[in-house]
Amino acid sequence: MLTLEVNHIDHEGVKNLANALESNKTLAVLNLRWNQIGNQGVQYLANALKNNTMLTTLNLMVNDIDSKGVKYLTDALQHTKAITELTLEGDELGDRGTQYLANALENNNTLITLNLQENGISDEGAYCLTNALKINAKLEVLNLPRNKIHSPGLLNLVNALKYNTTLMILNLQLNSIDDDQVVRQLANNLGKDADRVFW
Repeated sequence: MLTLEVNHIDHEGVKNLANALESNKTLAVLNLRWNQIGNQGVQYLANALKNNTMLTTLNLMVNDIDSKGVKYLTDALQHTKAITELTLEGDELGDRGTQYLANALENNNTLITLNLQENGISDEGAYCLTNALKINAKLEVLNLPRNKIHSPGLLNLVNALKYNTTLMILNLQLNSIDDDQVVRQLANNLGKDADRVFW
């Protein structure tokens, strides 16, 4: 495990780390949260991940990453068979970045936990994730607290649980789910899936 959180690491600083990752044979967990690696830094990491078979956990929480950076990362997810947990909490993905991730989820068979808290994701992004969840048969935890998802997005995501039996936790806490009637109806209809959803 390598933890380099809160070290003011920018894209230049992560470049050397990425070079080392390409030949990594032991490191399984890399924590880079609260740095400033940005999109360029993610590009370096993504290129390294394409050739890395050991890293299973990558934490990029609060690193000035937007949809462009996520695009690099999702390209890497198509190649790597190692990453099981990815954290992008507090970045700037928005709906476009979420769409890139959703597309990657449709073809990824290794990611188990995806943390997307506080990324400005709206119902549009939730819809993209809904489609991915109907196909993906590996993801077990999807964390989406503190986004901009309203009742329609909640309904779409919960609807995906009818098709997805592997997702055990769908966390939608602290979103903009403002229609009490929809929430009550949903709670009644969830049945055995009720313990899989948190809002």
